Amino acid sequence: MKVKHHKAGWGFWINCILASSFVIILGCSTGTHPVEGKENKNSVSTAQLDAFMKTWSKYEAFKVPMDPKDESLLQAALEKEPKGPWATYISMKFAQTKFEARGLDAAGRAALYGASLRYLIPARDTLARAAEAKPHDKELQHNLNKIKEHVSLASLESGLDLAEVKSDAEAALANNTDTQSWDYGNKIYR
Repeated sequence: MKVKHHKAGWGFWINCILASSFVIILGCSTGTHPVEGKENKNSVSTAQLDAFMKTWSKYEAFKVPMDPKDESLLQAALEKEPKGPWATYISMKFAQTKFEARGLDAAGRAALYGASLRYLIPARDTLARAAEAKPHDKELQHNLNKIKEHVSLASLESGLDLAEVKSDAEAALANNTDTQSWDYGNKIYR
C-alpha cells in the first residue's frame, strides 16, 4: 500500500493556524472551567475529564488518544494524575509526529514539530512540578526526562527555543556522572 504525502505549502499551514486559532477562541468561550479550580490553559469540564480518564486510564496496545482536541484533556489528566499513562500517551503522540514529519519538506517539518510544542511544553512543566514535589520518584523523573527530550527535538526541528535546548543539554551532561549507567553514552551522544 502506497501512502500519499500532502505537499503542504505555506498557504496550507497558515489556514491550519487560523483554523486552530478559531477553535481555541471558540473553546475559550464555551463556558468550561479549569480542572479542580487550578489556573491552567486547559479549560475542560470535570465531566469531560472524568470520561476521558475513564476511557483511557488503562493502556491498550496501539490505542492512543491522537485527536488534537484530546490534547487539553491529556494535559488536564496529567495534571490530575502525573503517574498515570498520560505521559506515555503524549510520548506516543510525539512518535506519530516524528513519523509524519519524515515525509515532509523542511518547512512542513518545522511547522509540524512547532505545533507539537503546544502539548509537549505544558506536559514538561507539569511533570517538572510533580518531580519537584517528589524528587525521589524514578518514574516521574523518567517521564520528565523523556518529555524534555521530545521538547528538545521538536524545538531543534522547528528552530524555536534553541537557548533552552542548549541549557537542557548542558544540564543533562552535568548531571551525567554515573559512568556505569546504561544511559551514560546516550547522554554524551545526544
